[in-house]
Amino acid sequence: MIRIVIVVAALLIAATPIASASDDIDTAVAAALVERADQLFAKRDFRSAKTLYIEALERDPNGENAAAALAGLRRANKKLGVYNLEHGRPAPREAAPDGEVLDPYEGDGQASAEPALGPLDPYAGLATSEAPSDATGEVLDPYAEAKPGDSDGLDVADPYGADGPATADAVPAGDGDQAEPDARRVTDVPEPEPSEGTARWPKRELQGIGAGYGLFAGLTLAGADSDGAFIVGLGGLVLGGWGAGRLADRLELTGPQVQLINSGIGWGTATGSFFGHLISGSNTTSGEVFIPGTIGGVLGVGAGTLLARQVSASAGDIATVNSLGAYGLTYGLMAGVALDVFDDRAYAINALVGTAAGLGGGIYLASKTDLSRRRTLWIDAGAAAGLAVPWALLFPLIQDDDDENADLQITAVTSMVTMAGGAALAYYLTRNLDAEGADEAADDSGSLALVRRTTDGRWLWRVPAPVPIGDAALAPDAGRAFGVGLAGGRF
Repeated sequence: MIRIVIVVAALLIAATPIASASDDIDTAVAAALVERADQLFAKRDFRSAKTLYIEALERDPNGENAAAALAGLRRANKKLGVYNLEHGRPAPREAAPDGEVLDPYEGDGQASAEPALGPLDPYAGLATSEAPSDATGEVLDPYAEAKPGDSDGLDVADPYGADGPATADAVPAGDGDQAEPDARRVTDVPEPEPSEGTARWPKRELQGIGAGYGLFAGLTLAGADSDGAFIVGLGGLVLGGWGAGRLADRLELTGPQVQLINSGIGWGTATGSFFGHLISGSNTTSGEVFIPGTIGGVLGVGAGTLLARQVSASAGDIATVNSLGAYGLTYGLMAGVALDVFDDRAYAINALVGTAAGLGGGIYLASKTDLSRRRTLWIDAGAAAGLAVPWALLFPLIQDDDDENADLQITAVTSMVTMAGGAALAYYLTRNLDAEGADEAADDSGSLALVRRTTDGRWLWRVPAPVPIGDAALAPDAGRAFGVGLAGGRF
């Protein structure tokens, strides 16, 4: 009786489904990969994070870590400027049903219900007359050793190859060796995705900047007042656009990489021009300013390309650095106006110092924040509006031709304050701009203004529409008037 109980218990234990140890290992490894990838992503090493997310998906494509790995892969691709957010995702695997032995000939032979302990018989289920044979009528043995003179330099076919069972038409041999009988062909390894080169819009953006720089360089080298300036400038425009397109195709640049190169061209040209103005003396000519600017642009292309290949940065990071650099440059120039400097070269010094401080601050801020390029553009618009308002509204009121630049100094100081206020206001109003689904959120503000407040408290930036002015006090004396609202909504 005891023996029967022991036998029954053993049978029950043997019949109990037990999770595969390899599956548990894959799940644990995938979890560790995702955790490490998240850490690298937080450190802004997006390329390494993407690699680990892909490895996690290969380890555990359908397990509990798959969703987190796929979401991380999409975030990394977005940061890297890859437009296909699932780029690098492994192809799905097709697992065989439990207990089924895969037939290498897909139905030509009979699959055994029990796992094969030795090499499979490629002629299983075939009559002797149907089995392939040689000229003497002897059935070919795919596992037999090749005899001298039997195959005439041909290998016996691999029964697990793509062409099915061995036949008298043997596969040509490279060295006369016999094919391994169980060299199964792997079919679940995804093919590498073909390179698509640089996406169309980033390439066009680089070509536009390259053409503009080529025009600038051509006019500078020919002399803006020379007779051949137009021809040389046109040639520089065409050559710059063509060269930029070739560079994009050769390096297969992403959107952020194109931004880095464009930034290098812009900042190299600007700083070179200011430096040329600084060293040229009091009587500065256009050539003394723009020739160093042209050289700076060339150096900027090289520096930008080098950074694009070495630095992993998102489009928002680069936009943040550029924006802070522009703010620093503007503050440097406005400081020169406010101080009423007596030497024009002081503006160049202020511009260079302000640019360096702004770019440095932008690099630091980009490492601490996660602003998108779109939101950065709105902040730039707020800063530009804050800078322009004092010059458009205040300066005409206080302008005094008899005073020695006091009106300019007051307006410059005021514009520096309002510029910071405009940027801060735009930063606050766009705090939900990058939220998931913010673009598709319904606009129920009932307003056609530039800035709109919805019923749930969200602030939206939209293109304003002109509306008729109904109040006669706001309209001109004659004719029908239209106006554009700056802000509106429901509270």
